[in-house]
Amino acid sequence: MGRKMNQLENADLEKQSRDILGHLYDVAGVGMCVTGADRSFVAVNREYCETYGYAPSELLGNEFTMVLPSEQREAAAQLHDDFLLRGQGEVSGEWVVGGKDGALRTVLITAGRLELEYTVYKITTVYDMRGRSTRANLDQMQENTLREVNHRVKNHLNSLQSMLYLQLLESEGETKIVSILTDSINRIKSMSRLYDSLQNASSVTSIGLKAYLDSLIADIVSTGGREDLVEVSLDVEDLKLTVEQGVSLGLILNELATNSLKHAIPQGGSGSISISVHSTGPYIEARISDSGPGVSADYLDQTRESIGMQIISAIVGQHAGDFFLEDPERSQFVVRLPRVMD
Repeated sequence: MGRKMNQLENADLEKQSRDILGHLYDVAGVGMCVTGADRSFVAVNREYCETYGYAPSELLGNEFTMVLPSEQREAAAQLHDDFLLRGQGEVSGEWVVGGKDGALRTVLITAGRLELEYTVYKITTVYDMRGRSTRANLDQMQENTLREVNHRVKNHLNSLQSMLYLQLLESEGETKIVSILTDSINRIKSMSRLYDSLQNASSVTSIGLKAYLDSLIADIVSTGGREDLVEVSLDVEDLKLTVEQGVSLGLILNELATNSLKHAIPQGGSGSISISVHSTGPYIEARISDSGPGVSADYLDQTRESIGMQIISAIVGQHAGDFFLEDPERSQFVVRLPRVMD
């Protein structure tokens, strides 16, 4: 008795499911139609009829090519037959169709095969593009939005930099405050320079590393008016990085290059800084060294409490990367970050 009751309940649930699906088919927000092997409409929903301007009775039993311009009908019919027979043939994508009013319109079509009791049908969804954004338009809108966001971020950074610079002018003679403000300005510059690069780039989500670092390091050296005294050797692979990774690497190299200028090359003296950045397997590896007297082997332990080293440690930890002193005599530091593909 229990088993018979379960069968009855299952039958009721199946009927309920079919009723619900039938209702969903009719109220769906996209046009849907079912066509058979003879190319005629077997079923159409409300949205499909509204898209083309026909009543269901005007479509059912008639060949689906009636909604296509005459020059497309033969090719569309062949695609339909191939799709039903072998599941092959490119039928999805944007199509130009005609409504009952004779006006042409663009629709986005997807198709699938439906087998019921040894009979194969083609079920087609039709999305009316009139007054709606195509994928290309959506992509363009997203790009424009990102460009606007990047532009505003750049303006905010420039405003902050200007305020700090005014404070710097008022703090002349106060060595410690001047040093802190100069470092802060350089950090902001490293981020602002990246957004400068994005303004003229073809992509708003990635940057060309070589051009970015060329301008960034030049800015750092010129801040103290030392571009004629400090020789910079840059060996940077022309990689594409995400904005986040570009900012991170820029901040790290800003700290290390600024540190070299401060401690390895005396003010008014000459010297050199070497920077190389290359991809190594799944990592980006950056090396920076200078011509100064070198550092002690426990330099990182001694300076771990400094703001610069705390910034580097935080960024490297955020990216699950690595940072170490490779050659104390040359003050050569290595930064290794997992590469994130744009």
